[in-house]
Amino acid sequence: MTDESQTLDQTLDQTLEKTDLGHVINENKKLIMIILAVVVALIVGFSIYNHQAKKTYNENLGQVFTFQKDVIDQFNTKKITDVEFIEKVKAMPSNLTGQPTLVPGLFTSLNTLVANGKTVEVISILETWVAKFSNASYMYYFIGLKLAPLYEDTTQHDKAINILQSLIASKVDVIKSRLYLDMGRVYLKKDEKVKAKENFEFITKNFKDTEMSKIAKLYLQGL
Repeated sequence: MTDESQTLDQTLDQTLEKTDLGHVINENKKLIMIILAVVVALIVGFSIYNHQAKKTYNENLGQVFTFQKDVIDQFNTKKITDVEFIEKVKAMPSNLTGQPTLVPGLFTSLNTLVANGKTVEVISILETWVAKFSNASYMYYFIGLKLAPLYEDTTQHDKAINILQSLIASKVDVIKSRLYLDMGRVYLKKDEKVKAKENFEFITKNFKDTEMSKIAKLYLQGL
């Protein structure tokens, strides 16, 4: 270090010592420098993370568009077979599974598969998708609404009841009366009339003057 730089440092130290704040800064110069270095590192790190997040988001958008065009649209226009479509959906990258923008086209495709007798395969696909969400999300709710009747149609009554219960317990307050009605019907199919009655009576008490209440009363009359 030169005499000139030493003199400059000494002068700076003397100046800082003249005030209380300056004294604190002078006494903790190393700590302050470390804190500043950490702050700078955090800012740089956040900038890199933010850039990478935007890059990943844009890449995902491209993949979603490609999958929609090359798989879902191709199937919905009958350019690929049921088997080819099912294979492509099951092999789709994990980051695409559960993408909300794919749901409308996918559901149309799944309706076609069910009509073509591929209900078991559709259930498998929906189970993979529903597992991506918590039961507090709308995506879980709407996928569950599609999955529950498929369980019922394939006589997987316990699975149907489990998912209906999770939908009822969710914070999404949509067509709850229909869920209770479905629960009652599934319990009837299991010949558990007491539980079926509880669900039907719940509807008549809590959803009065609704279409579901009228249907529930008809079921109750048959018990």
